[in-house]
Amino acid sequence: ITGNVGSAAAGGIYCCFSSPMIVNNTITDNHVSGTPSRGGGGIWCYSSSPTILNNTISGNTGFSGGGIYCTDSSVPMIANNTITGNTANGSSHGLGGGVYCVGCSPTITDNAITSNSAYDGGGIYCSSSSPTITNNTISSNTTSARGSGIFCSASCPIITGNAITANILASSVSDVYGGAIYCGNATGPKIANNTIEGNTTSTSGFEAYGGAIYCANYSSPTIMDNVIAANTIAAAGSQAYACGGGIYCDSSSPAITNNTITKNTVSASGATPGLIARGGGIYCTNTSLPVITNNTIAGNTASAPTDGSIAYGDGIGCYNSAPIIEGNTISANSDCGIRCNSASATITNNTISGNSDCGITCTSCSPLILRNIITANSSRNHGGG
Repeated sequence: ITGNVGSAAAGGIYCCFSSPMIVNNTITDNHVSGTPSRGGGGIWCYSSSPTILNNTISGNTGFSGGGIYCTDSSVPMIANNTITGNTANGSSHGLGGGVYCVGCSPTITDNAITSNSAYDGGGIYCSSSSPTITNNTISSNTTSARGSGIFCSASCPIITGNAITANILASSVSDVYGGAIYCGNATGPKIANNTIEGNTTSTSGFEAYGGAIYCANYSSPTIMDNVIAANTIAAAGSQAYACGGGIYCDSSSPAITNNTITKNTVSASGATPGLIARGGGIYCTNTSLPVITNNTIAGNTASAPTDGSIAYGDGIGCYNSAPIIEGNTISANSDCGIRCNSASATITNNTISGNSDCGITCTSCSPLILRNIITANSSRNHGGG
């Protein structure tokens, strides 16, 4: 199924109030044109429950949903497909390069979702939906705004057992959020047992947040049993500001438990003094209420010019928030183990060791610090413990 052009929707296959079996096809180089164009370069699902199995869906383009577009209570099964090289190109703001879900409940399992591109949600875009996203490889997708791997808004997806790696979020015209996963607008996903590694978030002249996962706008994700490693976030230019190499929490209440959060980096670069790079592992701000328990948070770093700029490669950074931090191992981070500024933190039963600029530092706040092991930390300024 190749070289077809749909008017407004469905370049390759159109499903409306139907339940077809779409199996063992090559669906490639199909496109959607017309005004208004909705999308579904490869496949469009409207109030349908197709089984989409063992297909190659590649090189398709549409306003949104370059590969697959699901809407209006559709319940597709999308399994064992190769979904690659598709593009959501809607007026420079296309959504869901690989798969687009709005108001539906797809099962997306055992697919290779790679090298797709969009403005938001390079691999998968979810809005007002409850998808099950399991055991996929979500890799090398690109966006220029939010969520290169997966974008979630007002949704409750189950995201488990995936390899979410080497996705690229980059822009020179706007702020950027969530190199691997973006959670916003009262979203409550379960993010469990994934490998989230080697994703890159960067901007020039603007701000960058959440190298791996970004949580904001009253979202309440459960983030558990993941490996969150070697993700990078970088801002360059005269107003460079980068935060949260692993996880960034803004006005949100995530439960972050039993994860390994390691070797993530945050950096700010430029010729102007006063650049900011904060939160190598986790950064919490703006009245966030995260519960951070039983994680290993180690070897995270930050860098910025030595000209009055700020580089806090802390394991956990808290500003104007009220985190509960309990039972974690926080070690060998490039700055403090935990940094609290105007934060009402509860810090109990953690092992905080070998961090390069103190175990815990508190500014303009009165945290509860109880029954922790704080050992072998060093200090460049004040208070090694």
